[in-house]
Amino acid sequence: MKKVFILIIAVIALASFTTVENAKTTKNSNKANTTSSTISGSVLDINGEPLAGAEIAIKGENNTIYSDFDGNFQLKDLKPGKYSIIVSYLAHTNSLIDVEIKSENINNNIEIKLKEN
Repeated sequence: MKKVFILIIAVIALASFTTVENAKTTKNSNKANTTSSTISGSVLDINGEPLAGAEIAIKGENNTIYSDFDGNFQLKDLKPGKYSIIVSYLAHTNSLIDVEIKSENINNNIEIKLKEN
């Protein structure tokens, strides 16, 4: 009986140690994932009025977002590199903007003005 009790305590201790080590590993990998940049900005018409619901996409990627009520948007979790951003809105001319992110943890803020068709 004493051997069974010691074996149970050992298994519980080992399970607790494994859980703590997994939590540390997850915490460290989450830190690694936060080293990215953001391209944010606003989509406006020629008169400076915000365009809510404008479509913003990075050329060649399947990630499309839409501007909020105030025309603001954020493209998150981007690594350093060159990006071509396509912006479109109903009854307006599409816009293609090239942006380069040179280092991580940078917020690039851009203002995009679209002309009516």
